Amino acid sequence: MRVLITGGAGYIGSVLVPILLECGDRVTVIDNFMHGVNSLASCCEDDLFDVVRGDVRDMEVMKPLVAKADLVIPLAAIVGAPACDADATAAYTPNEDRGGAGGPGPQKLCVSAPGHGVWRVPAHEAGSSR
Repeated sequence: MRVLITGGAGYIGSVLVPILLECGDRVTVIDNFMHGVNSLASCCEDDLFDVVRGDVRDMEVMKPLVAKADLVIPLAAIVGAPACDADATAAYTPNEDRGGAGGPGPQKLCVSAPGHGVWRVPAHEAGSSR
């Protein structure tokens, strides 16, 4: 299975990605690496792993990634009250339905993807963003 994980370099992604690779899934992670972590460094040598440094709100980046995926796991979020308070727009927009210039946002893009044979795992609201 081809799995796309948004925000996959965070804590949950750093646990999930190696498991999916061990199961033989092809995994692509998109993350902005805002915290500078290298939590996926050990996965980089796996031929089934790809990583994209980018913003899930950038539809030019997201469209081809979603088109190649069988499953989308949306983990991208600004985490924690102080970070959300510091940039409320960034805390909200990774999960909104509108993208820049009124185009489809990341979640709407993922929700519409099942028409292309893509499954989306809903984001868990608790602890993601405010």
